[in-house]
Amino acid sequence: SPAARPRHTLAELTRWLTDMRAGAPGSVRRVPLRDTERAGWVRTADAIARPDGGGAFAVIGARVEADNREVTSWSQPLLEPTGTAVHAFLATRLDGVLHVLVQAYEEAGSLNGPELAPTVQCLPGERSRYLDEVVSAPAARVHYDVLQSEEGGRFHRAESRNMLVEAPEGFPVEQPPEYRWATLDQLARITRFGHHVNIQARTLLACLPSTW
Repeated sequence: SPAARPRHTLAELTRWLTDMRAGAPGSVRRVPLRDTERAGWVRTADAIARPDGGGAFAVIGARVEADNREVTSWSQPLLEPTGTAVHAFLATRLDGVLHVLVQAYEEAGSLNGPELAPTVQCLPGERSRYLDEVVSAPAARVHYDVLQSEEGGRFHRAESRNMLVEAPEGFPVEQPPEYRWATLDQLARITRFGHHVNIQARTLLACLPSTW
């Protein structure tokens, strides 16, 4: 029907993301390992971490031995999280069409600035907009809630809590400038372009069709 339309067109979403990237103040600066203490980190014999366990992660040294790889042993750094991250989409039907609330989110390693991210992308120890909305949601509104292991070649025993949560009745349709409603089809189309939809959003997007 004519009313069953996305809240924003695909062109509007991509133009909004371009505008968010143009206005992003973020910058990346390399810090040599020898200078980490001046940046507020503490170095020990086998780790570089924030004082008192603060921050989202520590960098640890690992010695790996394996008889089924190209080499039998090697040493490498790993990121060790200080807790469990939360990644969640809030979803609702607008004009009869299922939408999820995405945000323009920039993180370390983003090549082109902010990317489309879940409604909540919260590192350990952080507070994020709508975090309470998803973690305190009643079971009837939680369509998916799973602990997922992160890639073990770079992260040491890291897990993220991935959630798909139905927005409550009366949840505001109008959102802050860094948020937009998008349909599953729109996100799938934008995913075809590199560095537009981040890995956390893509992971949740893969689970959506079977849970709604």
